[in-house]
Amino acid sequence: MAGATLFTLLIVLVVYLLSIIYKEHTIRLAHGKLAAQHGCQPIASKYPLKDRIFGLDFVIENLKCSSSHCYLINSLRRFQEVGGTYTLRIFGHPMIQSIEPENVKAVFATKEKDWRLGEYRTVSFRDLLGVGIFTLDRPGWQESRAWLRPAFEKKRTADVELYERHIGHLFQQLPHDGKTVVDLQDLFLKYTMDSSTEILFGKSVDSLLPESKEDVIASGFAAAYESAKWDVFKNVQLYPFGQFRSKKAFNANVAIVNQFVDRYVKMAIDYQGSSEEADQEGGSVFMMELAKNTTDLKRIRSELLSLLLAGRDTTAALISNTFFVLARRPDILAKCYAEVATFNGGLPTLEQTKNSKYISWLLKESLRVHTIVPVNTRTAAKDTILPVGGGPDGKSPIFVAEGTQFVSSIYAIHRRKDIYGDDADDFKPERWADDTLRPKWGYLPFLGGGRICPGQGLAMTEAAYTIIRLLQLFKDIKAEDPTLEWQEDLAITCCNLHGCRVILTSA
Repeated sequence: MAGATLFTLLIVLVVYLLSIIYKEHTIRLAHGKLAAQHGCQPIASKYPLKDRIFGLDFVIENLKCSSSHCYLINSLRRFQEVGGTYTLRIFGHPMIQSIEPENVKAVFATKEKDWRLGEYRTVSFRDLLGVGIFTLDRPGWQESRAWLRPAFEKKRTADVELYERHIGHLFQQLPHDGKTVVDLQDLFLKYTMDSSTEILFGKSVDSLLPESKEDVIASGFAAAYESAKWDVFKNVQLYPFGQFRSKKAFNANVAIVNQFVDRYVKMAIDYQGSSEEADQEGGSVFMMELAKNTTDLKRIRSELLSLLLAGRDTTAALISNTFFVLARRPDILAKCYAEVATFNGGLPTLEQTKNSKYISWLLKESLRVHTIVPVNTRTAAKDTILPVGGGPDGKSPIFVAEGTQFVSSIYAIHRRKDIYGDDADDFKPERWADDTLRPKWGYLPFLGGGRICPGQGLAMTEAAYTIIRLLQLFKDIKAEDPTLEWQEDLAITCCNLHGCRVILTSA
């Protein structure tokens, strides 16, 4: 009897193993057929892993470089040494790294439906952001995009008066004596927090002003948001093991964030007015547009927090990085002052701000050299094809199996000499005056395709207006240490590890 049972179990095991082998064989045949149909070739370059099973040497090197603030530079070095597209396996999962514009275009635009965000992003971010545009794939993401699009088209999303009010608060925090050192980066983070919360929630947290005892919730929001955001980044960095970290402090901070946002969302849901009516009342166009489409408080909150995460830190980093350069490049600073002088001391209008040609070049170059979202990833949602990277010359199409992770360094793409010339490593605003420079998918500060940042115009306008006004208010800007170089501080977005420590002289 025991022998018969053992024989039966053996038969079951053999059948199970044969089914696995058959399934794998069938998948390989399907992969081979699809690859042959598109003329695919094996990926030209493989990353030389020492640990070919788990890829631990690659992972450990990334963690070390991240803690040493040289992750982006090391990533660029790898592409220069290994090739523009290479493959490897991490913990058994296939990964493709590429800085080929055609591959990036395929992933984020022409074959965008073949790709999804990936669990590392959706799982890690949802504890703070919930389910919204930043954490959704199709079709939910398309719905969010459609809900928010009208709000970005409203005039209040680029309100010069709103910016001017917060610049006034910023000016009160700045030393004017030409001697005292101030870190502009910290203040710009507060400034964009204040302007962003007013734009998104209809109420600013006014973090640049002394704390108001009358609004404890608002005064605690900014600090709670910052702490929660950094916890999210740690979970992303350690994914999937970050989910096992203690969440006690994180949950407390998220509760404060939600409490602040929810009271304004409730008002929007109750009001149920048009965005024009809300504008007259001083409310938020974004909340009112969302409230037209849903009364789900959590969904509206998620959309607003997603926009705050995507827009506030990036704008602050852009302005800070730009002033870091201006304080070290008197030649560029002089050209900016010359352009600002054309306003004759008056407040620039929205149109004048947008038409400031040299400052526009300056911001575009800042976004190229000091890329704020320097790495982007996707996971193949199905078997698909990428246009280049295969064969001995790396120019043939490559087959990509479902579940493969695609990683692209925008930082490295922005330094391609075949796109920007031999001076690609130099900070040169004038390169954007050349009409022949059309990098297309070689320039991706706001990504591209369907998920291109809907708030890029808003961010560029706020950055340009802020720069113009501060140059009007201060006649000189000098770096505390002119020899100090920009160094990455990579989190959800990338800013300068050393901040922006300058000495300002009032006009």
